[in-house]
Amino acid sequence: MTQTLRVARLDFLTIQQYLGIRQLGFFLLIAFVLCYMNGTSSFSIGILMMYGLFYTAYPFAIGEKTKIDLLYASLPLQKKNLVFGRYLFAFLINLGSGVIAFLFTFLTALVLRQDFILGETAAAIVGCFFLFTLVEAIQMPFYFKLGYTKAKLLVFLPLIVVPAALFGLFRMAQERGLLDYFINLGNQVSQNPLPLILFCLLGWMLFIAISVLCSLQNYHKREW
Repeated sequence: MTQTLRVARLDFLTIQQYLGIRQLGFFLLIAFVLCYMNGTSSFSIGILMMYGLFYTAYPFAIGEKTKIDLLYASLPLQKKNLVFGRYLFAFLINLGSGVIAFLFTFLTALVLRQDFILGETAAAIVGCFFLFTLVEAIQMPFYFKLGYTKAKLLVFLPLIVVPAALFGLFRMAQERGLLDYFINLGNQVSQNPLPLILFCLLGWMLFIAISVLCSLQNYHKREW
């Protein structure tokens, strides 16, 4: 566990120069302008947490560019600790971006005198957290297998395909008159959401576990 924490700390130190006040202020400014234009502070949640998604790839990109990966390979670290540390780093980045999104949404609502609904804000942050960690779970095994340069085009494909697929399914349901059925189903589920929440949580945990196993296998096979 100690080595895993050290790897996560090394990753934070690696990207520290990209986590300065200037970079964060730039992202917050963009989010604020978009909130002002759309008339809702909650609009910033997905944007800010997506920046966190991008930051999780930085250790792979910087490590490949500066050859830090070779340094990691030469250190007395087991490969599983490096994989676990990288996943822990990604988890903490997503958690941190969620906290920032919550605080920013609250403060922006005060400044712009917009409604701040705690339940909806928390639900949006939790939803983005699970969505982006699932995207990262798809990306990580490819990074560990191919490296950042070879994998970057492939791993960002889900960011394009998934929204397009969801939009296509929505249009299909709308054209075939199934939208009302799903709305009614959603209303029924909302009356007793605990089974669905537990099912989604177990599915998320299983997906992350499979991703970690694939990353371990790919990293052990990778040649330097």
